[in-house]
Amino acid sequence: MQTYSRKKLELIIETAHMPRIKAVLERHDNQAYTVVPCLSGRGARGDWTPDRLSAAGSRVLLIAVAEEAIIQSILEDFYEVLAELPGVVFVSDVDVLRPERF
Repeated sequence: MQTYSRKKLELIIETAHMPRIKAVLERHDNQAYTVVPCLSGRGARGDWTPDRLSAAGSRVLLIAVAEEAIIQSILEDFYEVLAELPGVVFVSDVDVLRPERF
């Protein structure tokens, strides 16, 4: 079975900032992504758990897979946005079975 190399972008960010992140992604040629809610975690500022009565403090994990050039372009745009916001970005190599989807 043949696989194809791509890059995977993962971003953990407060839910309230997702409109700005989505705006960046929409500038990149129908870039597909998935958003998953985060339950809790620990970061540089210690443990965090979202407020159960409101969305305050809730975070999401955004996952996108694409060719390296597209991910690099997205990262350049994210850099400007994330300079003002808390968040964590990871980029890794992945192999996909259906390259036309990524």
